[in-house]
Amino acid sequence: MQIRIRLDNKKNRIVTFLVCICFFTILILGTIYEAKESDHSCSGDNCPICAHIQQIENTIRQLSTAINAVGSFVAFFIIFVEMLLLYNKVIKVLSPVELQVRMNN
Repeated sequence: MQIRIRLDNKKNRIVTFLVCICFFTILILGTIYEAKESDHSCSGDNCPICAHIQQIENTIRQLSTAINAVGSFVAFFIIFVEMLLLYNKVIKVLSPVELQVRMNN
């Protein structure tokens, strides 16, 4: 059972790494293509290059929104965990029972 869990964790890490590589590849190649074709000779309303550029801009905008949402979630999660750790260190330690204070009469 332990070996299977380790393999699943390794697979999850690999898949996560590949998804991150895909996101960054889309962002970088899309930006390069957009910069390269930004001054093309447009053929009018049905220009395929303009359509590609618009699709790239929409994709980058959507990925940026997703990245911002995940970043915000991670930041709030870290703050929440830090507050819990601080609560456990400060509030619980201040009681005499937790400090194991000897009460003499």
